[in-house]
Amino acid sequence: MLRGSGFIGTEVTLWEQRYVFPSVNDVLGWLLSTGLRPYLARLPEREQERFKYAFAMRFEDQRTDRGIEVMLRRLFAIAKKEGAFPFAGPARLHKSVCC
Repeated sequence: MLRGSGFIGTEVTLWEQRYVFPSVNDVLGWLLSTGLRPYLARLPEREQERFKYAFAMRFEDQRTDRGIEVMLRRLFAIAKKEGAFPFAGPARLHKSVCC
C-alpha cells in the first residue's frame, strides 16, 4: 500500500514498557496529564471526581511489592520515502522500568 505512494521501506517497532508508581494517586496524576483529560472534560464537575476515583481503583489489582505496576505497549510504524531525510526511529526500549 505504501509503495504506491513512493515509500521504499517500512519498519515496525513494538515494545512493552513497565511504569512503577508508589500509589494509585500517582497513576491517576500521570494519566490526568495525558490521555484522561478529554474523557473528564465531557463530564460535569461532580461526576469527574467519581470517575477519577473509580478509574484509579482499577489499578489496585496491579499492586506488587514494588508499587503499582502499569504495563504499556507501544507500537510504532516508520516508513521511509525515497529522497527524504534519514530518520533513526524511536529508541528501542524493551521492558524498561520508569519512575
